[in-house]
Amino acid sequence: MHKKKLWKDIGRSITGSWGRFFSILSLMALGTFAFVGLKVTGPDMRATAENFYDQTNLADMILTSTWGLNDSDQDRLANADQLERVEYGYLEDVTVKDTDTSMRIFSTPEDLSKYEVVEGNMPQEDDEIVLDYQQQSHFELGDTIDLNQGESDDEEDADEAEETSQEILDRTSYKVVGFVKSSEITETTNIGQTTVGTGQLDSYGVVPEGNFDSDVYMIARMNFSDTQGLNAYSDNYDQLIREHQNSVEELFADQDEQRLSDVKEDRQQDIDDGWDEINDTRQELEDARSQLDDAQDQIQEGQEQIDENQTQLAQAAGDQPQEQAQLEQAQEELEEQREEYEENREEYEEQRQEADEEIPEREDELRDAQDELDDLEAPEYTFEDRKEGNPGYKQYLENSQRVDILSNIFPVFLFAIAVLVSLTTMTRFVEEERVNTGTLKALGYSNWDVKKKFVVYGIVSSSLGAILGTALGHTLLPSVIFEAYAASSTFSQVTLNFSLLYTLIGFAIAIICTTLPAYLVASRELKEKTAQLLVAKPPKKGSRILLERITPLWNRMSFTYKVTARNLFRYKKRMFMTIFGVAGCAALLVTGFGIRDSLTGIVDHQFENLVQYDLIVNQNDDLSDEEQDQLNNKLEEDDVRHATDVYYEELNVRAGENNDIQDITLLAPEDERAFQQDVNMINRQSQEPLSLPDDGVILSEKLADLLGAQTGDTVTLNDDEDQSHKVKVAGITEMYMGHYAYMSQEAYQNAFDSSGDSNSYLVTLEDTSQENIDNQSSAFMDLDGTQGVVQSSAISEQIDNVIDGLNNVILVLITCATLLALVVIYNLTNINVSERIRELSTIKVLGFYDREVTMYVYRETILLSVLGILAGYVVGYFLHDFIMQTLPPDDAMFSPGLELSNFGLSAGITLLITFILMFVIHRKLKNIDMLEALQSAD
Repeated sequence: MHKKKLWKDIGRSITGSWGRFFSILSLMALGTFAFVGLKVTGPDMRATAENFYDQTNLADMILTSTWGLNDSDQDRLANADQLERVEYGYLEDVTVKDTDTSMRIFSTPEDLSKYEVVEGNMPQEDDEIVLDYQQQSHFELGDTIDLNQGESDDEEDADEAEETSQEILDRTSYKVVGFVKSSEITETTNIGQTTVGTGQLDSYGVVPEGNFDSDVYMIARMNFSDTQGLNAYSDNYDQLIREHQNSVEELFADQDEQRLSDVKEDRQQDIDDGWDEINDTRQELEDARSQLDDAQDQIQEGQEQIDENQTQLAQAAGDQPQEQAQLEQAQEELEEQREEYEENREEYEEQRQEADEEIPEREDELRDAQDELDDLEAPEYTFEDRKEGNPGYKQYLENSQRVDILSNIFPVFLFAIAVLVSLTTMTRFVEEERVNTGTLKALGYSNWDVKKKFVVYGIVSSSLGAILGTALGHTLLPSVIFEAYAASSTFSQVTLNFSLLYTLIGFAIAIICTTLPAYLVASRELKEKTAQLLVAKPPKKGSRILLERITPLWNRMSFTYKVTARNLFRYKKRMFMTIFGVAGCAALLVTGFGIRDSLTGIVDHQFENLVQYDLIVNQNDDLSDEEQDQLNNKLEEDDVRHATDVYYEELNVRAGENNDIQDITLLAPEDERAFQQDVNMINRQSQEPLSLPDDGVILSEKLADLLGAQTGDTVTLNDDEDQSHKVKVAGITEMYMGHYAYMSQEAYQNAFDSSGDSNSYLVTLEDTSQENIDNQSSAFMDLDGTQGVVQSSAISEQIDNVIDGLNNVILVLITCATLLALVVIYNLTNINVSERIRELSTIKVLGFYDREVTMYVYRETILLSVLGILAGYVVGYFLHDFIMQTLPPDDAMFSPGLELSNFGLSAGITLLITFILMFVIHRKLKNIDMLEALQSAD
C-alpha cells in the first residue's frame, strides 16, 4: 500500500501539536543534559588533571628529610622495589626583598615533576629564574627579582640575610625569564607552610641546580615501573603507591637513628678534640711555666756562682786578670740569659692571658655544643605520595568526586520526572488520535503502520531532545562546573571527552520512555474493532467520592469546588502524575537551596562563633631568656587582644572513603578558662557547652564521623613519629572545617605519656583583616624564638574555594529543576485542558465567564501543585540529608539543617510558575472554538 499519506499524517501530527512536541523534547533535553553532563564532568575533570600530570611526568612519591639526603640515604633508596627512576634536587625558602612574600625556590628538574611553561622559557643561565604563573601580575619578563633567605627583611638584618643565603644559594638576584605551572603545586591558595615571611608559602620559583651550594640534596622524587600507564585516580594506583610507600619506609626504618648516631659520633669527636686542644694548651702553658722556672733557677744559680767567684777573687791576693775576664764573660752570658728569660716570660704572660680569655669562651662553646648534641633529635624523613605532598591534588580529586555524587542523585530525579510526564503525554496523544487510528485501519493500513505514527513521533521528539541535551551535557555543563573549581586550581582548561556509554544510556532512556508507552497504548487500542475506534471514547463515569459522604461539609461547598473535588478523583492517574511531577521538582529545589544554605555562612560561623583565635604561634624548643622576653613583649603589644598558652601538636589518622591520611590539630591548654575565650566547644545537636575532661579527648564532629566514633568510644591517633595512642572520646564538638582534638594537659600526659608542656600560643588580634594577620604573622616569624605560625584564615580560604565551586554547580541544578517544573506543570495542565475541552466548552456555552472557566480547571492544578510541594518537602528533606552526609570533603562538614527559607523559595518558584502558566492557559481557553469542540465525534 502506498504510504505517502501515512507519512503526511505523521508529519501533521508533529506540526499540528508543537506544544506537545517541544514539551517532550524539552523534558528529554533536560534529563539527558543533567544525566550526561554530570556523569562526564567528574571523569573530564580527572582527565584534565591526568593529562597535565602525564605531560609533566609528575613523580609518584617524594622523600624529604630535615637533615637533607646524603649518600647513605641515596644508597638505601636505590634498593626500593620497582623503582624506575629517582631524581634528587634542591629547594630553599626565601622572601622577596623588602616584602613578606615567601617563595620556595626549586632546582630545575631533569625529567620528573617538570613544569609547564605559560610564558617565556625555562632558565638556562645561573642568573635566570622562572616564577609561579600567578606572579605575572607582579613581574614581567626581563624584570629582576631580589631575594632574601633570612627570616627578617629589616635593613639592619640585610647583611646577615645575604650572608645566610650565600650558604645555600650562590646568588640572590635573578632575571625573570618565564612563568610556569607546577604539577606538584596545583592549589592556588594552600601552597604550604614555611619558616620565613608570614609562615605561609605564597609562591615558588625555579633556578638552575648550579645555584645551590649544599653537601646534601633536599628532595628525592621517585617513579615506579608498575604504576606507569595506570589511572592516577584509580584504586589500583592508590594500592600500589601505598605498598611502595610502606616498602620505602621500611628501608629507612632505622636510618634516622643511624644518621643521628653518625652525626653524634662525628660531632662528639670534634667536641672531644676541642677539649683535648684546651688540655694541650694548658699543658703547654704548664710546660712553659716550668721551663721559665728552671731558667730562672739557672740564672739565680749562675748569679750566685759569679758572686761567689768574685768574692773568692777579692779575697785572693794579687792581680789575676785572666780570672777577672772569665767572670766578666760569665756575667755577660748570664745577662743574655736573663734577657732571654724576660722575653720568654713576657711571651708566656701574653699566652697565658690570651688563654685565660679564650679558654673559658671555648669551654662554654664546647659545653653548649655538648648540650646541643645531647639534645639533638634524629632527622625526620617524610614520605609523601601525590595526595599527601600536594594538597591541591587531593582537593581537586574530591571536587570531581563530589560531582560524581551529584550525578548519581539529581539526574535520577530529573529523568524520573521526565519519564512520568512523557508517559502521560504520549498516552494522551494516542488517546487523542483514537478516531484517526480507526480511520487508518479502515483504509487498510496495518497495525504496525498505525503504531509507526506514534513510534516515529516519540523517536523524533525524544531523539532531538537527547541530541540537544547530550551536546550541552558534553560541553556546557563540564565547562561551567570546571570553571567553578578552576578558581582554586592551576588547571586552565577542561579536557572534554565524549562518552559513548552515557550517550547511549541517555538516548535509550529518552526514546524508551516516549515510544514504549505510546506503542503499548496503541497496541491496546488496536485490539478494538475498527468501528469502535471510529467512535470517540466516552468520558469516564462520575462516582461518589468519600467527601460526599461527609454531608455537612459537602452541602456547604460551592458547585465549582464540588466539581473540582470530583474531577480530582475522577482522573486519578493525572492527579498522581501532577503530584509526583511537582513533588520531584520541589524536592530538587528544596535540596538545591538547602545545599546552598548549608554552605553559606559556615566559614563565618566557625571563625566568629566557634574559633576566635587568628594565629597559632609555635615557639622553638629550649628558648633562651632573651628569646622568651622578645616573644612575651610581642604578645603584650596593643595589636594582640589576648594570647593563650597551649600545647600544640599535629596528629594524623587514616580514615574516610579513600582511607586517606587526615591531619589533626591537637590543642592542650594550660588554663581552660582562657582557652574558652579562643574555642567555643559545644555539642551541635544539644547546644550544650563542653569542658575539657581529665581523661579523654574532645573531637571535632567531622573527624568523629570519619572515625565512626561516638562519645565513650576509644579511637587510635598517631603522633608525628607515627606512634599510635588510644584515647577515649569524651565529647564531640561542633566544627565545620579542619580536624581538631582538644585535651587537658593532664589527659594528654596520661594518653600520650608525654609532658605536654605549652609550646605555642593561640593569638587573637584586635584587627582581624587579612592584611593585618599577614603583618602580625611576619612580625612573629621575625622573632628568633618563633618556630612557625599557622593562620586560621588559611583553612577558611581553602573551604571558601570549595563552597564557591559547589554554589555554581547547585545554581545549574536549581536552574534545571526550575525549567523542569515549568515544563511539567505546563504539560500536565495542557493535558488536563485537552482531556476536558468539551466539558469546558459546555460551561462556556452555559454562560461561565472566561475567568471562571480558567479557575474551573486551574483550581485543580493549584491544589495538586500545593499537594506536590508538600510531598516535595518530605522528599527534599531526606534527599538533602543524604547529600549532606556524602557531599562534603573529608576535612569539612556542611550545616545539616534546612532553613525555612529553603521551603519558602521552593514553594514560591513552583507556585510562581503555576500562576504564570495560568495566564497562558487563560488565553488558550478564551480562544476555544466551542462549536468545533462540541461537535459529535460521530
